[in-house]
Amino acid sequence: MTRLTLDYWKSQLDEIWLSNVRYIHKGKDVDKIIEYAFLDLLSQPDRLERADGSDFKRLVNNWLSNSRPDKPNQPRKVAFKL
Repeated sequence: MTRLTLDYWKSQLDEIWLSNVRYIHKGKDVDKIIEYAFLDLLSQPDRLERADGSDFKRLVNNWLSNSRPDKPNQPRKVAFKL
């Protein structure tokens, strides 16, 4: 498996770590954030060359920490009535 694939980097995230991350970052789409973190890493060739599993875990955690929880689609309340 090549380091240039999402599957490779997902394989670096063990189940215990993922379980803890999902618990800490409730309401966030962890799978989507992993994809964003991978694209971020892929866009930095020098960083990608040096990165290991721990680096990727830190990157995913940073993305999760900086993201907002997903909200279900709800109609917005109007501040005034016509």
